[in-house]
Amino acid sequence: VLDSKLDVHTSFDSTPPVLLSTDPPHLAWVQCVPDGFDAGCKTTLRFTFDEDVFRGKGNVSLVCLDNYDACTDVIVAFEGHTFYGGTTYIQNRDVFLVFSTPLMDVSLFKVVFPAGVLLDSTGNTFEMDVKCVEGFDPS
Repeated sequence: VLDSKLDVHTSFDSTPPVLLSTDPPHLAWVQCVPDGFDAGCKTTLRFTFDEDVFRGKGNVSLVCLDNYDACTDVIVAFEGHTFYGGTTYIQNRDVFLVFSTPLMDVSLFKVVFPAGVLLDSTGNTFEMDVKCVEGFDPS
């Protein structure tokens, strides 16, 4: 048994949830729901964690990283199941953001989960706000 991480279902869990995967993967294109010739992309984002997660308080943000003339940041009110532009739901370890209002085409977004928005069963908070260094080359 690991001393650093106890079973999530015990009262001694002291580590925050860990993001295992995203769909679409990092820097990949999203799959759009067929919507005729409407501008934008109706899609679903999925985040998978290493343990069950629960709603906290606050908003998830999609921040535009390019296409600044046309792209608008998206605020996802996360405390409820609906937000202006779609719905959210949690299915055990998976968090889904479902957009019924299209996201701007050909735009790159950064997804931000501030502290307190997403929790595990003992109240440990997940936080994600990755800031890329300009000119960073990961290779």
